[in-house]
Amino acid sequence: MPTPTTHTDPPRAVPTLHVALDLGNTSWCLAGAPAVAAPARVRMFPARSLARLQAEFASARQHFSLPADAPVVLCYEAGRDGFWLQRACTAAGILALVVDSSSIEVSRRARRAKTDRLDAAALLRLLFRHTAGERGHWRVLHVPTVEEEDRRQMHRELARLTQERTRAVNRLKGLLALHGIRWRGSGTECEADVREAGPECPYADGKPGADHRAAGHRIEWCLGDAHQCAQRYERREDRRDG
Repeated sequence: MPTPTTHTDPPRAVPTLHVALDLGNTSWCLAGAPAVAAPARVRMFPARSLARLQAEFASARQHFSLPADAPVVLCYEAGRDGFWLQRACTAAGILALVVDSSSIEVSRRARRAKTDRLDAAALLRLLFRHTAGERGHWRVLHVPTVEEEDRRQMHRELARLTQERTRAVNRLKGLLALHGIRWRGSGTECEADVREAGPECPYADGKPGADHRAAGHRIEWCLGDAHQCAQRYERREDRRDG
């Protein structure tokens, strides 16, 4: 006798609140919806307020009749805020994606208006495409650890200080050449030579330094600027090596 079979309904997908954030300096714009066909709920609130962000999640769940513990997936463009928001959301059990803004798919033909609300709504549509399995319309960034980010920031700061020191020394070289004084240094690495190339150096016209008082003051200022740049660079290198 054949054994009767029972049919069970497949498990229903858990409704997920999709949220896109447009991060401004003074305010954030949130656009959220549980499905691509649902009208997005858009709200503005003060920037960097995690308590208000959590409150907006709760309000959005209630607005769309979602369970109070409905999961949230969130995305925002990488920018000045870095990755701290992603870490805070992950700690709160929220899936947060940080997107490379230069990789976001845009229409090159259409003239696009640009407001926080439109940007958040457009980002929300791309988030639905991502969670549906589509790829190629943006690039999700790897989130570094705090230690990795600190090391990156140290290297960026050293590169910036190197450029700053080079500009200061080049400015000094140009000012010395303007008055016929030969540069006695051998590049940005010779801080000692930079200090020695002061306004006491003989001018090309043979006149003493006292007759070039204005030029001497400018040279002194450039020397001080170059010296400060070199000191900041050395302190930063000591911190990196330490």
